[in-house]
Amino acid sequence: MAKRKLVIRIGATDADFKEFKDTWKRLERKEKVMPKYSLTFENWMTWLNALTPKRWEMLAYLRQQGEMSIYSLAKKLNRDYKNVHTDVTELMELGLIERKDKKVFVPWDEIDAQLKLAA
Repeated sequence: MAKRKLVIRIGATDADFKEFKDTWKRLERKEKVMPKYSLTFENWMTWLNALTPKRWEMLAYLRQQGEMSIYSLAKKLNRDYKNVHTDVTELMELGLIERKDKKVFVPWDEIDAQLKLAA
């Protein structure tokens, strides 16, 4: 089974649309297409607001430990439940965390965060 990889980057969504269009054309030609998953932030500040150090810490811990309830996650990280719940909700909206039954988990085997200094 192939690893699920998410690429996180900063930039215009034009590149995402071009990639989508190219993939669509390949599918029309009946070519095999491997799924690609990406999350693009408009700018550096948007990235920093969405992916705070505490959220990165939570993602790494949850990926390493496996699925668990939000309550357990808060206890293990020694953080306030309400703050962890808020962070989990935000990360779920971004697609970085998923929920199954009453437990949350990181569905990605790898997250590749790409930062370019110049366009």
